[in-house]
Amino acid sequence: MTVAHFEWRYLTGHIIRYFADFQKNRGKAALINKVNSDIDTLQASLTDQLESSLFNDGTADNSQEINGLLNLVAEAPATGTIGSINRASLTTNNSDAKSSFNKGKTCNGYPLQAWELQ
Repeated sequence: MTVAHFEWRYLTGHIIRYFADFQKNRGKAALINKVNSDIDTLQASLTDQLESSLFNDGTADNSQEINGLLNLVAEAPATGTIGSINRASLTTNNSDAKSSFNKGKTCNGYPLQAWELQ
């Protein structure tokens, strides 16, 4: 069995409080609206950052960015490591899996297709 080990990665954001903003938004209702607005802005920012990170290679932010598709799906699958697994040491090819129909098993009259690993 092969075990992958991934280091922690981080997605962070900040809400900055300016004294002038809180002076302009006096009162409980105005303050709640201001904080809710700040939280909505932070949530949109984190969503954009996550979407961007998922398509990157994980080297941004001093290699603390989330591993994206550029790192997980390598252009040269025989080099590098992912999850502490050396890609060169993996011995897989397309002949390891073959397609076969399960005879007698159907779904709404259509035969089911399964993958058998050898």
